Amino acid sequence: MYEYYLAGLGIRSDIELPLSKAELPGTGAEVSLSHGPPLPEGNCPPKAEWNWPSPDEASLSYPRLGMASISEGKRILLRPYAGNTSTTEWRGLLIPCFAALFHQRGALSLHASAVYTNGQAVGFMGYPGAGKSTLVAQLVGSSFSFLCDDLLLTSATGDNRGFLAHPGFRIIKLWEDAVRAAGAGNSRIGRLYPDADKDGFTPPSLKSRFSPAPLKCLFVLEEGDRVKVETLSRPDALAELLRQTYGVLSFKQKPLPVHFRQCGELAARIPVKRLIRPKTFAGSAGVEQAITEALDEDRRTQLGKMPV
Repeated sequence: MYEYYLAGLGIRSDIELPLSKAELPGTGAEVSLSHGPPLPEGNCPPKAEWNWPSPDEASLSYPRLGMASISEGKRILLRPYAGNTSTTEWRGLLIPCFAALFHQRGALSLHASAVYTNGQAVGFMGYPGAGKSTLVAQLVGSSFSFLCDDLLLTSATGDNRGFLAHPGFRIIKLWEDAVRAAGAGNSRIGRLYPDADKDGFTPPSLKSRFSPAPLKCLFVLEEGDRVKVETLSRPDALAELLRQTYGVLSFKQKPLPVHFRQCGELAARIPVKRLIRPKTFAGSAGVEQAITEALDEDRRTQLGKMPV
């Protein structure tokens, strides 16, 4: 049995997870992850699919892998299909399963990847294929640290003036050309689930952040001919956050006013910018410079608003 923390929740798991191990307090874990009995191979679906009979009960089936059930924001049960004995392949479903679990607990989770720099977190949102993982791998190979890939868990700070970005699973999904461009340091895990079009990698521990960090800025990735950063208006930022909430199309949604309020609070407190750049590796230095300059500009703006 393994014990971990993820976004402040104690987890007790039957299988080893790509998280830092922790000794939970005497009150025990708030979340359990366990293996159940195998499912007959005849139950294997032809494609990955979610089923939400109620907001507190969900299941994710994946061809040739198995089924995961997520209940009441407290329990995840993994049931492999008969003949599948791989625990490594379950790692590909960890992110959607825990995204659903945090969704059941009412948290706002973004379809985003994030890095850590100068004491703060920077997130990158975008649809599949926008280049979130590739950009994070490039930045971590430079002067940034890895925070999470694909799922960004957030929570309000104690004073309700900002938001925290929580470290996620130490897994990053990359194409082969992105691996070569990012350079050495990422350890190959292999396929995260059957027929995956990317391999999974573990970022270097010395380049990983293991505790929450204040969320400084969110960038929406977009492809263009040259590198450019645009600050979004609050209505446009709100629209992007609503679109980029993890599982917005497949999860049983919380009441719309609650989701709208959560995204509105984030848009009001955290700058959201559009990062336009060519999706080539040759211009990665220019992208890093544009990100750094945008963060510096925000810092100067905040300093200018401080009373003297």
